[in-house]
Amino acid sequence: MSKKSKRCFRGYNEYEEELFKQLTVLEGYHSLETVFRDFLQYSAVTISNICDGVHYAERQKAREVLLRKYQGNITLHDCFRTFIKAIQKNQEAGMLRDILGAIFESIGLSNGHTGQFFTPENISQFMAKLTFDKELQELQEKPYSTVTDPCIGSGRMLLAYAKTLLDAGYNYCEKMVGMAVDIDITCVYMSYVQLSMYGIPAVVIHGDSITVEEWSRWYTPAYVWGGWVFKQPMGITTEVSEDDFKLQRFILSLLEEDKEKKPEELLATV
Repeated sequence: MSKKSKRCFRGYNEYEEELFKQLTVLEGYHSLETVFRDFLQYSAVTISNICDGVHYAERQKAREVLLRKYQGNITLHDCFRTFIKAIQKNQEAGMLRDILGAIFESIGLSNGHTGQFFTPENISQFMAKLTFDKELQELQEKPYSTVTDPCIGSGRMLLAYAKTLLDAGYNYCEKMVGMAVDIDITCVYMSYVQLSMYGIPAVVIHGDSITVEEWSRWYTPAYVWGGWVFKQPMGITTEVSEDDFKLQRFILSLLEEDKEKKPEELLATV
């Protein structure tokens, strides 16, 4: 059994704080760092499995292993449900807060030795307004904007741009599509989970932006259900990836099987 830490976390709402408390309960099984990483992976594969049939089998196996790892009164799925409530509470308040990045930093997982620092949320929001001011003007003439982040961290820059669109009166689910990369799988999970839960169309890639190596792809539900894999395939290079082709074929096969249903209705049953 792991010795419990005395770290605390102050969230913006009661569900954020409840999530942190649940994670510390699970700390009885493993270190808080391990619990948090397992929670991130569990959340990522759970979300991926409702929209990505290409990677379903391998990710479902990982999900089942994680579920068996914690079998007390609190489970990883309990934490995931609490996280959903925290996201909903933030959305009701018009916020796209980086919940997971805040917890990540509060338990000391950011790595200064490797240059891993997260841009503060207020700075991210300020940078988004400065950087994308021209983009906002151009959105009156074009259907959507593309946003890329070669070192995504917890997803703050894409969240900040989505908030900028929201504040300007745009529906970011329709007016933006993102591509994010990180060499750290923990950051991939964090950003993927939050971009997914806030309804942002994006592809999150576990890879290296410098060497253009790619190890896995994570498509948000909004990206899949919005048909972005057909109209705006995205990646580290300009070439369409094999995963994109497989996902396109998968979606088309579902549509062919049941032409009466919408894509999101079909994919939700996978």
